[in-house]
Amino acid sequence: MSKRRNVFAGADDVYLTDKFIAVRKISTFNDEKGRYRCVDRTKYVPKTSKNLAEARSIFGYLRKGR
Repeated sequence: MSKRRNVFAGADDVYLTDKFIAVRKISTFNDEKGRYRCVDRTKYVPKTSKNLAEARSIFGYLRKGR
């Protein structure tokens, strides 16, 4: 049986929407021309009891909305 990867690991921000848990990962870097870049990726995970328990075990309190 394969282990499921924890989608909340390494997240910078986690919050609740009506039907999903939003997981934001923010990365910053300098591009090839030396300009500063910020990339914000948001992944939406279904709001199930297992996912809520996993997120709360890492972050504690989960707020609603941004």
